[in-house]
Amino acid sequence: MEKKTKKGKNKQKKKLSRIEIIEQIIQRFSERIDRLSEENERGFKELRENIAKTSEEIKKLKTEVSRLTGSWGEFVEGMIEPYAIKFMEEKGFKVIGIYPEAKVSRDDMNAEYDLFLVCEKKIKNRKKEKVILLVSAKTKVSSRDVDELLEDMKNFFSFLEQYKGFKLMGAIAGIRFGKGADIYALRSGLIIMKSAGEVMQIQEPKKIKFVE
Repeated sequence: MEKKTKKGKNKQKKKLSRIEIIEQIIQRFSERIDRLSEENERGFKELRENIAKTSEEIKKLKTEVSRLTGSWGEFVEGMIEPYAIKFMEEKGFKVIGIYPEAKVSRDDMNAEYDLFLVCEKKIKNRKKEKVILLVSAKTKVSSRDVDELLEDMKNFFSFLEQYKGFKLMGAIAGIRFGKGADIYALRSGLIIMKSAGEVMQIQEPKKIKFVE
């Protein structure tokens, strides 16, 4: 009888120890879950703070874009135009026409140009060299903007036939240039105009592209 009783007690102890182990495991899981909950709460708090900060930055950006967009015409006329004129005059041309924010249409097709200058200079035998500088102005210049300017140059005389006989050259101006956009523009034969504080820096390609 005693042996049986001892065996029963041992079994009971084993059962108790298993229960204790299970309880310990449950306790560990419970502690881990609590830690994860705290970490998640901190994570959610940081996420909410980051979202709030990002929202504030977006608001500021929208305000800045609105301000810039609202005075875009002034930016073109006040900053780009004088430097474009100076550039042509330094090449010996007389600017005889200035057309900012020009809108043209032909055969149900429309085109808009930020700025173009009509220029001429006297050459030999009383002849005149006639050139138009077409300027595209962007906040941030991308390679796609370069392609669009090249396309505008190709179609320019289709919209403005009165200037046939002129040679057309292009310039792209920007507050900022995306990666490689300036190099691409120069390789395409375009003049680039970069904003540098209160001045515009002008850089010419090795060979300027002309469209006739």
